[in-house]
Amino acid sequence: MFNTHLQHNDANERLEQVRAIQPLVVQREEPVVLTGDLNARPDAPEIHALSETLTDTWTRAGTGDGYTHPATGPTARIDYVFTSAGVQAKVAAVGTSDASDHLPLFVDLLVGRRG
Repeated sequence: MFNTHLQHNDANERLEQVRAIQPLVVQREEPVVLTGDLNARPDAPEIHALSETLTDTWTRAGTGDGYTHPATGPTARIDYVFTSAGVQAKVAAVGTSDASDHLPLFVDLLVGRRG
């Protein structure tokens, strides 16, 4: 499992950060779960780049918009759980909390073997 936080820089810098992360998670033999505050909406290039090799669990198991930010009156989906082959998302849901400026993202995962 990997957790990351892409910086609030411009999209090109976040895309460079994603390109640096990809070899670390893609070339592993065991199943991979990548979570984090990616500071990018689903249509951003950096999210598309991750989606080339990993699965966005919200698109597989979530319902609704998946907005997690800001915690009060959320208007953006910028928090993600991505998985590799061998990991299946059963349910994805946004929770409630006042512990952060983001709402928590919960995903029920079934982990098997990769490939």
